[in-house]
Amino acid sequence: MNECLNFVGELGVAKAGIIILRERYKNNIGIIRVNNKYVKEVKMALSLVKDIKIDVLGVSGILNKTKRFIEKTEDKRKCNLL
Repeated sequence: MNECLNFVGELGVAKAGIIILRERYKNNIGIIRVNNKYVKEVKMALSLVKDIKIDVLGVSGILNKTKRFIEKTEDKRKCNLL
């Protein structure tokens, strides 16, 4: 959130409506809800976060569709561990 504030400012964050859905965070995979007009800005702000790697698995207009991205990623992780 701090990087978003630094990159797009307080007004930009307010317009983007950034919400980190903490209840959907599991196994280092999470969901960030954002206005569709500000997806590029939020991606750029996330890329500026230091010392961690952030991969965007997908962008969806419907929150329930994001479950597919998470399930696919978890399946890939399981296959790599075997």
